[in-house]
Amino acid sequence: LAGNEPDDSALPSVAFGISCAQAELEQRLPTQADFRKAPLCTGDPDELFETLNALPGEKVAKVKVGLYEAV
Repeated sequence: LAGNEPDDSALPSVAFGISCAQAELEQRLPTQADFRKAPLCTGDPDELFETLNALPGEKVAKVKVGLYEAV
């Protein structure tokens, strides 16, 4: 970029990525952050509770939603 401002993008994901890169280059990002990995829970919904109970602290998960039929 050599000091020039990048063009605005009409695509939100591109604009977000550019703004993150620019903030990093300008050292405006926080030095500490809360980085957690959320498990992806699929299959038997009852297994979700077992997975969440095993997590320390606040319970966070990504859930794939779809038709589930017990066999």
